[in-house]
Amino acid sequence: MSKTAHLRKYDVIMIAEDTNLDDIKNDSTKLPTDTNVVTYHEDGKVKIDAVRSQKMSDIFDAYYDFGVRQFDSIKNGFGSIRPNLYNVTKPDEKE
Repeated sequence: MSKTAHLRKYDVIMIAEDTNLDDIKNDSTKLPTDTNVVTYHEDGKVKIDAVRSQKMSDIFDAYYDFGVRQFDSIKNGFGSIRPNLYNVTKPDEKE
């Protein structure tokens, strides 16, 4: 099972996988305010993911059950778009 599919079971939505903090900060005007940055170790490498979730404990549980055992941090405060306005599809305009 892929990481994205596994996280979905815990109501954690993957925004960016294996990225870096500078990219997340540069895209902060395009991200929702409930974006969390997870820094962890996997296969001997430090990895950074950007995810959305209601609670940080859901994020921790999802990653831990996926097999991640060494976390550096889970931080929030990234993004500038209200969560209810993020990724909303517009209805088709009538002609």
